[in-house]
Amino acid sequence: MSRRTETSHNAMHYCKRCLNGFTTRSALSNHKTRCNILPATLRKLPEPDTKLFFKNYDHSMRVPFTIYSDFEACLIPTDSCQPNPHLSYTNKKQKHKPVSFYIYVKCFDDSVFKPLLVGYRAKSEDDDVGQIFIDKLKEIVKQIYQAIKDRKNRFKDIDDMIYTYEDIKNFKAATVCHICKKDLGGDKVRDHCHLTGKFRGAAHNDCNLIYKVPALIPVIIHDLSGYDAHLFIKKLKSMGGEEIKCIPKTEENYISFSKKITVDTYQKEVINKKNGKKN
Repeated sequence: MSRRTETSHNAMHYCKRCLNGFTTRSALSNHKTRCNILPATLRKLPEPDTKLFFKNYDHSMRVPFTIYSDFEACLIPTDSCQPNPHLSYTNKKQKHKPVSFYIYVKCFDDSVFKPLLVGYRAKSEDDDVGQIFIDKLKEIVKQIYQAIKDRKNRFKDIDDMIYTYEDIKNFKAATVCHICKKDLGGDKVRDHCHLTGKFRGAAHNDCNLIYKVPALIPVIIHDLSGYDAHLFIKKLKSMGGEEIKCIPKTEENYISFSKKITVDTYQKEVINKKNGKKN
C-alpha cells in the first residue's frame, strides 16, 4: 500500500499489519520480516531501577461533558453490472444506509448544562443522515462551548467563588495539594471550579493555574469500532482545514478518532510599546 501524505510529496509505503509507514519499498520489506513474526504491538519497557512520575496534572481534571450516541441502519438492495465470470469478484447485493440516530448529552452538573436528548429519523431516501449527524454534533459542541464560556465569565474571579464556612475550615486545615497530592508548605491558594463556582480544595499556585477545564468532549458511540463508524466516517472530511486524528485498528476499523472544531474566533490586541496604543 503506497500513499502520499499531507506533509510530504514522497510516496509512503505502509505495512498493512501494523500501519507503520516507510519511505522505500526495501525498508518496508525489511520491516515485514520482523513484523510478521512478532505481535502487532512492540513492547518497550523502561530501564531497570528507573521510576516513572506523573506530572501532567492539568490532564487529571474530569471531563465535564460526555456525549452518547447510537445509529439505526437498514439494508438497501443495489444493482450492478454482470461481473466477468472468468475472474474473481465480489458481488455486492446490499448497502447499509443510516436511517436514524439519537444523541444524548450529559454534564457532570445539571446546573451547568441540562441533559439534552436529540433524535433524528430520515424523512426520505434522499436524506444524508450521516452528514446530518455530524452537523448536529457540531451544533451541540458550539452550545456546550457557549455554556462553558458564560459560566467561566460568571466565576472567573476568586471573589466569585462559593466559599462556605465548612470550606474555610477545610482550607485552613489542608497540608496537601488536592491536585498533585504533594505538601503545600507555604504555597497555598484556594482552587475553585470555574463552571459551578464551588471551592475544590487547597492547591499550589502553579497547580491551580494549569488546572483548567478540558477542551475535549468525548463522544461514545455504540459499536463504533465494529460497524457504526462506517455510516458517517467519510462525512468527517473537513473543508475548513480542521484537524482530524485517528487511532486505527486496521485499514477499515478504528479504535477512536477526533476532530477539532472551530467554535469561536477572536482578534488579538497588540500593544505598540512605542506609544502605548492598542493596534
